[in-house]
Amino acid sequence: MIMKKIRQISLVCYGNIARSQVLGIYLKKFLKDKGLNVKVYSVGTAPYEKYPNTPELIKEVEEKLKERKIYAKPKRNCWSDDAERELKKSDVILTADKGRKMDVISRLKGFPQKSVYTFYGFVGEGDKSFEDTYDYSKNCQDPVKFEKLFDELERIARKIMLIIKNNNLMVRANKK
Repeated sequence: MIMKKIRQISLVCYGNIARSQVLGIYLKKFLKDKGLNVKVYSVGTAPYEKYPNTPELIKEVEEKLKERKIYAKPKRNCWSDDAERELKKSDVILTADKGRKMDVISRLKGFPQKSVYTFYGFVGEGDKSFEDTYDYSKNCQDPVKFEKLFDELERIARKIMLIIKNNNLMVRANKK
């Protein structure tokens, strides 16, 4: 149980192309639809050069979202001093996988470790990793994993939204 009002949530994966990016887009939509004023920030730990085909990869994400009637302009964020400052403002940080979780904890000295979860850990489904959809041997998205990513992240985003909504209501009720 978090028991402090969540005003900002950050999402971290390796490339900030698919996993944290898409979860963030869904989460922003669902929070807005419920009238919840929570900032959502996403970032990747990989440097920009790691994905020289970033524009094409981001376009694929945008097109797949459009097929689902979600009109967003994904923008890749890479770890930087500005990103680190933004992450430190977060009440909760969710990571795509356990490796990112450990990376975030080691990079954000002083940030409370109990406020860093994997996507699945936060929604109560165990501290497991959300597998990367990028096929590094072919320098492109794995089509099967990429297709499944959207349904699963939509499901997780809905659960996160409910957790935030319920947590923020409990915090408000406890303050009265």
